[in-house]
Amino acid sequence: MMDILKIFRLRWHRRAGLAAALFLIILAVTGFLLNHARSFGLHTVYLDQDWILAFYNMDLPKDMPPEMAEQYRGSGITLEKILLDIHTGAIIGLPGRIVSDLAALAILFLSASGLYNWWRRRPPKRKA
Repeated sequence: MMDILKIFRLRWHRRAGLAAALFLIILAVTGFLLNHARSFGLHTVYLDQDWILAFYNMDLPKDMPPEMAEQYRGSGITLEKILLDIHTGAIIGLPGRIVSDLAALAILFLSASGLYNWWRRRPPKRKA
């Protein structure tokens, strides 16, 4: 019975690790870029592609003259803002935040189960 629990625990630890790895990579890359956004000048890089602005509900009304577009939209969305939205999961709304929270819980689970697995595998201490 104990072997079945051990195999089950190790399998779920591995599966959760693989699932969380993608989110860890995204969090690490976006976190690094956000920490150094000012150094890299990401707060001054504006993206003004129509599909990005439409994603942020900044698409132009149909009857607006093109010469008023910059006044309506401003310079666009900063790369720093987009990275922050990716980092927090807000880029896809509530589902993104939920997935981000689940990834954080998976990381906590992996830390706890990894420590437990390591603790169980330690060789017993010898008495002197």
